[in-house]
Amino acid sequence: MLSTGRTVTISPFSGRMDISPQGKGQLDFYVTITKQDILLSMANLVRLHQALFPPSKTIMESLYHRGFDDTIKFLLKESWFEYNA
Repeated sequence: MLSTGRTVTISPFSGRMDISPQGKGQLDFYVTITKQDILLSMANLVRLHQALFPPSKTIMESLYHRGFDDTIKFLLKESWFEYNA
């Protein structure tokens, strides 16, 4: 973290980061790993499995596009980007 300005936090797991997949756990329970609050959910367990055992190219491309969309949503929300699709 920088002493001035804002640090944007990014994670491939659902949690309390600026850019991450949206997810809902049944109990809304978070675990802290490397100073990041990560939602304990089945979707995050699937993401962990995919991180350890990469899926097919088609699924990887889908994950890439979802991450891109999550980033665009964040930048638009913060008014840091104008997007004209």
